[in-house]
Amino acid sequence: MLSLLENDPALYSVIGDSEKIWAELESDSIIIRAEDQFTVFQIGSDMFIKPLKEAAAKVLGREMLIRVELGDRSSKEESKTEKLDRLSSFGVVKFE
Repeated sequence: MLSLLENDPALYSVIGDSEKIWAELESDSIIIRAEDQFTVFQIGSDMFIKPLKEAAAKVLGREMLIRVELGDRSSKEESKTEKLDRLSSFGVVKFE
């Protein structure tokens, strides 16, 4: 999904920061969590939500609800192996 957002430098620079931003898929929603309130407001703006929804629809093949929340990474830290396992389950991600 990130590769579809590369042509929007403002969005890509914020969303691509995996130290401050993380996301999870939950049925028909993508929940994006950020460590600080400023980033939550920034990503929650129409300027960011619209391209995120469009990219998600292209990747997943259906409309998605995008929720942006304040989060604490330390409460739910996934290991790198768990992240890769979760990504590989979609079938559109290939690891070489």
